[in-house]
Amino acid sequence: MESEKHGYSKKHKFAGIIDSIATINKKLTLLDFKTSSGVYPEQHMQAGAYKLMYEEMTGRKIEETIILHLNKKTGEFKTYKVDDIVDAQKSFLSMINIVKYIDAHQS
Repeated sequence: MESEKHGYSKKHKFAGIIDSIATINKKLTLLDFKTSSGVYPEQHMQAGAYKLMYEEMTGRKIEETIILHLNKKTGEFKTYKVDDIVDAQKSFLSMINIVKYIDAHQS
């Protein structure tokens, strides 16, 4: 449905580029493509942030968030459903607050 969607959260003041929004099994799904050597917790947090941003921008509810890991060496791929989306979002927003605090207290 959409790819390389640029976005911005006015509420939380962050921006990003969503790789893809698709309908999969009749569910509005956010797909985040990764070509790193693995899938890491911070990537779950990024996917959670993109979900927040997309929903704020469009008013549409993302029903599923998936990281698609593409192995550059083997050409194999694997999907990871982000089941801990609420915790991932909370962690991302906590990091934003830490950065704001540091910025406000630097000399």
